[in-house]
Amino acid sequence: MASRRVLIVTYWYPPTPGAGAERAAGFSRHLPEHGWDPIVLTAQTHGASWSARIFGFGESESADEVQTVYRVPDLVGAGDIQGPYTGPPVRKSEHWLRRLVFPDRFAIWAGRAQREARYKLEDALPDIVWTTFPPASAAMAAGILADRFSRPLVIDFRDPWFGAGGYAPQSQRQRERHEELERRLIRQAAAITVISEAMRDDLCRRLDVEPSRAHVITNGFDAARCIQVEPVQTQRPPELVHVGSVSQRNRPDLFLQALAAARRLGPLPWRVRFVGNISAGYIASLGLADSVSITGMVPWNDAWRETCQSTALLLLAGDYVGEWGHNTKVFEYLRSSRPILCLEERPGSNDRRLLESLAGDRSRFGLLTNPASILEGINAVMGIGKESPIGTLDASEGLDRYDRGRLTGQLAEILDDIVAHR
Repeated sequence: MASRRVLIVTYWYPPTPGAGAERAAGFSRHLPEHGWDPIVLTAQTHGASWSARIFGFGESESADEVQTVYRVPDLVGAGDIQGPYTGPPVRKSEHWLRRLVFPDRFAIWAGRAQREARYKLEDALPDIVWTTFPPASAAMAAGILADRFSRPLVIDFRDPWFGAGGYAPQSQRQRERHEELERRLIRQAAAITVISEAMRDDLCRRLDVEPSRAHVITNGFDAARCIQVEPVQTQRPPELVHVGSVSQRNRPDLFLQALAAARRLGPLPWRVRFVGNISAGYIASLGLADSVSITGMVPWNDAWRETCQSTALLLLAGDYVGEWGHNTKVFEYLRSSRPILCLEERPGSNDRRLLESLAGDRSRFGLLTNPASILEGINAVMGIGKESPIGTLDASEGLDRYDRGRLTGQLAEILDDIVAHR
C-alpha cells in the first residue's frame, strides 16, 4: 500500500530543544514505519543556528533526514531557546505584543506558515493535518489549512489551553476569545490526542467532548537512541544529577533553597549537578557555588552520558507537571537504570506513580515543601547509587511501552481510522 501523507504543523521542532520539539520529532521520525510520510511545517527562529550547534545539527540540517521539513522564518523573533533559570519570576506588566496580537506572539509566523504551505502543497495535498498545542497560533494555522485542503484535522494537546502551560488571559474579553477558538478547533478536529488521562478527562468535561474522540498518547523516549554507555575509568565524586531544562513549573527554587539552608550549617557530603539551563549567578547568590555544578546546555548525546554516569538522578515534580503529565526526562532516567529521587510539590504525582510501578526498588521520594524530606531523600538515593553498578540499561517490557516507536503506532492507527472513514 502506498504511503499516505500527514502535514505536521508545529512551532517547536529540532534543533530547538524542549518537550514539544521532541514529541513532534519523535512522531515524524517513526511515522514512515507505519505507512505515513510526514511533511513538517515549523519555524526558523533567530536562535536556530546557535541551537543547531549545541544540539549537534548543521545550521540548515533537520533533526531527521527522512521527511520533508519546511522552515518558515519567525520575523518577530519569539526565540527558540529557554533562557537560564534565574529564580522565581518577578511579576511584570503584560507585554504590549500580548495585548495587540491574538491568540499569541506566534500569530505573525502562523500567517506566513499558512501561505508557505498553500504554495508548497497545493499540487500534492496531504491526506490529513496534525498539529500540537501550544502555541494556539500553530493549532489555528493547522485548522485553516485543513479547511483549505478539505482534509481532516487532528489536534494534540501537550498542555491544557488555560493554566501554567497554556494561557492566562488578562481580561474577560481575551478569555472569551480564547474559549471560542478552543471550542471551534475542538469541533473541527476529527480526533484529539492528549498526554494523560487527567487531561483527557478535563477536556471531555469542560467541552463536552465524546470520549471516543479523545485518545491518550503519553510522552515517551526513543529507545534506539538510548544506547549503553561505558563507565568512566576515573573515580567521580558522588553526584546527584538533574538532566534537562528547568522552569518555574518544576519548582527548582524550593529544592535549591533547601540545599542553601543545609549548606549554611556546614559542607554537604555530596554534590549536585545540573545539566541544563540553571543560571550560575543564581546558584552563587544562594551560596551554593561550591556544592552545585552546572554544565549549561549540551548536545543530547552528552546529556545521555551524564544521565548514565550519575550516582543518582534528580526529578523535580511541581504541582502542574505532577497533575497533567510526566516529566519528559523520566523515561530516559528509567532507561539508564540509575537510582532516581523524585521530589514532589504535592504527593501523588503522575511521575511518582510511574516510578513506583516500574522502578520502585531504586526510586525514592520527598516533598519539595519540606527541606528535611529533601535531605533525607538525597541521602537515601545516594546510598543506593553508591552500590549500583553503572553501565546497564532497563529493557523491561513495562518501560518499552513508552518507546516512541510504539507510541507512534498508536497515532498511526488513529490516522488510518480517520482516513478510512472519511
